[in-house]
Amino acid sequence: MADRPEAYLNSPAKEFLKQVEVAWDEINFIDGYPGDYICLARRKGNKWYIAGINSGKERTVNIPLNFIDDGKYSIEIYEDKPGEEMTNLKIRKEMVTPDKTLSVTMMTNGGFCTIIE
Repeated sequence: MADRPEAYLNSPAKEFLKQVEVAWDEINFIDGYPGDYICLARRKGNKWYIAGINSGKERTVNIPLNFIDDGKYSIEIYEDKPGEEMTNLKIRKEMVTPDKTLSVTMMTNGGFCTIIE
């Protein structure tokens, strides 16, 4: 959330940002290394918020979803648009289940986020 207010007012992620909680019931470390990148899953009630941030070169994280409740979920993944400045993002839709592994490529110095509910 390090930008000028105008950037958020015009962002396609505006609706996502309105939903982000400020306190969590549970936090799961998925992957990461200090100073390089991190990927966390945080839960509030029945919603899981999964996010990652990357420092340095592009990398792919594989997220086992065995911590979510049984069922089939349609999610939107907010991620950086490849080949563009950090001001644009793409929203990718995907169906996930607890037995699936979600694969996300984080751009150089980029990141991603999604909500599973």
